[in-house]
Amino acid sequence: MRDLDQLVQAMRDEADALPVVPFLPTVRSGARDLRRRRRATGVGALALTLLTLVGVSELSAGPSQRPPASSAPTSVPGEGIDALTGSVWYLTSWTSSGMTRSPATDSAPTLAFHDPKNAVTVVSGNWTRWGVDVGSHVLTATEGETYTDVMSAPTAAAYNAFIGVLQGRSTWSVTGTQLVVRGRNGDSLMLTSDLSAQPGGQVHVTLQAKHAAGVRSAGSGPVAGEVLLTRMDGSATDGGTVEAQGITLWSVRSGTYAVTAKIKDGVCTPTTVTVVSGQTAELTVSCRDGISSD
Repeated sequence: MRDLDQLVQAMRDEADALPVVPFLPTVRSGARDLRRRRRATGVGALALTLLTLVGVSELSAGPSQRPPASSAPTSVPGEGIDALTGSVWYLTSWTSSGMTRSPATDSAPTLAFHDPKNAVTVVSGNWTRWGVDVGSHVLTATEGETYTDVMSAPTAAAYNAFIGVLQGRSTWSVTGTQLVVRGRNGDSLMLTSDLSAQPGGQVHVTLQAKHAAGVRSAGSGPVAGEVLLTRMDGSATDGGTVEAQGITLWSVRSGTYAVTAKIKDGVCTPTTVTVVSGQTAELTVSCRDGISSD
């Protein structure tokens, strides 16, 4: 029996006897390619290992060791368009020609956005509807329908302050309960949505039609009409058109008011309401629609 060395030598001798010349280049090329693949695989594995180690190191690093976060802007809660249009804003002061003044009216003048396209300003019963285009911190307003009565000097000053800043293009910013609107000429309005900071309250009024037992008509339940609040000493009034869902009267001066209302073809029972600064009074006025017998 041949030992291992003899067996290996015999196999080599047999291989040398084969016509290997045509095949050697391919074999050698394949061998070189295989070696290159092995080296590449080894380098790739090493790189993957290094990347993995770096990733693990990054995950375990504390905040001060991590790269700075992206500086892309993020939205700040309470500063979006919803914050502007979702509140009634009470004028606390305004700046004109470098001078700052505060309203001296019985109740705070208000600015309210029904939606991003419509707004209204109210100053002691005088009001202006605005067509608006609300953008991100930019506001374009056009003066629309207006109702004015004889104005005192304080009322006229606040009324003109709204027009001076809102008309045309302005910028706005909301911080918490504070709103600042700046006009193109540098004048500005300072407002707040905090009703408790204002010298008045608000009243939500609904009109309720009643009928005799067994009687039905389209006028039953909540109805539309007119409502008027008159201060007991007759010194101040407030009111408006009541829709079926009711009306909210803003910035009503604190005190007790006599309430009268009317609906089409009906009679409403007079009542009273007490307004407390910083609070909302809920008031339902009972009415009969003309066919009731109760």
